[in-house]
Amino acid sequence: MGARQKNRVAPPKPDTITPDPVDIHDEHYRGKHPDDINYPHRAVVDNPAYPGQQVEIKAFSLRRLAELQTLASDYLFPLLEENGLKVGTLAEKRSGGGKPGTSKTLGACWHARFSPTFGEDRQSIILDEPSTHSRVLYTLIHECGHLKEMNHGPKFKQAFGEMLDWAIEEGTPYTTFERRRLIAHAKGDRYAPPTPPRGRTWDDYGDRASSTFEVAEPIAKSVVAAAELGDEESATLWDLATGEAFYYAGREVDDI
Repeated sequence: MGARQKNRVAPPKPDTITPDPVDIHDEHYRGKHPDDINYPHRAVVDNPAYPGQQVEIKAFSLRRLAELQTLASDYLFPLLEENGLKVGTLAEKRSGGGKPGTSKTLGACWHARFSPTFGEDRQSIILDEPSTHSRVLYTLIHECGHLKEMNHGPKFKQAFGEMLDWAIEEGTPYTTFERRRLIAHAKGDRYAPPTPPRGRTWDDYGDRASSTFEVAEPIAKSVVAAAELGDEESATLWDLATGEAFYYAGREVDDI
């Protein structure tokens, strides 16, 4: 038996992001405005990281209220701040309100009306089954696009595409674990597909997980060079780099 060769850094996997259909159908929603519904649970949420950004949260259960608070603090506020926008209400959608014969409405954005809570006109957003699932995050970005354009025309699709482009860039909350799915939703959106900025297509974005190889490979090569010079610490790092995971910037990237 010959000596077992050390594993080497594997080549990047090909982009395998496939369309993931999502149908929002917000223009068919015929339910009540959230300010006209007597929600049993309410809270006004602000975020110190974004001074002046506040939203009134409304839900039918404490669990949903907590989920909406997380959505507001971690996902809605950064998106609003990036685009210079404000929202008055973020609420859980009650059942019903969809046009017969269509799929269930996932969210809706209402025209601006006076908010007694904030003393000014603000728009409102409702979400079905609020959580941090990619479908909900995609719907949230879609509805925020309506803060700029209250229709599904070319200007809305452009605004939606710019917001999604920002959301899936490295360093935003949306890239933590849902970037791949958000791109898949954009590719599978047959209702009001977002237009990527700068003449790109969503296929151009690729898979950020596999592109991490572009960072891992040169680092691994430099570690090999140092190890060959007798640097024991670098040799240990090389063993890590050739294992089942590569640790970079505090994040574990599998199958590099």
